[in-house]
Amino acid sequence: VSQLRLTATVAQRRVRDAAKDSANVVISDHARERMAQRGISIRDVLTVLRMGHVDASPTPARVGEWKCTVTKRLASGGRAAGVVTVIAGRSRLIVLTVEWEDGQ
Repeated sequence: VSQLRLTATVAQRRVRDAAKDSANVVISDHARERMAQRGISIRDVLTVLRMGHVDASPTPARVGEWKCTVTKRLASGGRAAGVVTVIAGRSRLIVLTVEWEDGQ
C-alpha cells in the first residue's frame, strides 16, 4: 500500500489555515533556541506561517504528519526566513526550527 502524497499547494493552504489561530502552533525548544540565536521573533514565525509559501512537496514524517519548509521575505530587514514545520493532523503545526534562507 502506498501512502498518498501531500502537494505543496495543499500543504501551504493547511499551514496558513492552521496558523490563523496561534494556539494551533507549537514551537519546539530547538526552534526557540534558533529564534533567539538568529533574531527571528514569534511574530516573524507566525507571519511566515500565515503568509509564506511551500515550494517543495512535503515529506512524510510520522503517520498522518508531513514535514515542510515555509518561506517568506520579512518586511523587517528584507531577509527571507524559513520555518521548518510538521503538519500534524488537520490543524496542528509543530515548528522544528527556523533559518535564514539567504545563507547570511
